[in-house]
Amino acid sequence: MLFAGFGGLKIFIEWLHDFREKKKRGKLTAELKAQYPKEKRGEIFQLIKSDAKPGYIYLLDFDISKKRHIASAVTFKALGFEPYMVDKLEPDKFNSIEEGDRILIE
Repeated sequence: MLFAGFGGLKIFIEWLHDFREKKKRGKLTAELKAQYPKEKRGEIFQLIKSDAKPGYIYLLDFDISKKRHIASAVTFKALGFEPYMVDKLEPDKFNSIEEGDRILIE
């Protein structure tokens, strides 16, 4: 009986952790969508990638003049971005932009 109690407690703690993580990701997603609304692409930010390999996608924030790595496809999609929104830059131009904090939701 005692083991069942500990097992139930463990399941509850894991569920609570998962619930908090989902809530945290939801809040972060909402904050990033408000900060970088896709309708403002070209005005306050630009989605870029290097013409060279590996071609990771970055968000160039015009306010801080830094590129921020969008660290996963899940994050990219969660922010409402689409592949056609990404502009390719020449490697020299791309590499000349200072890198800022990465963007990761998951």
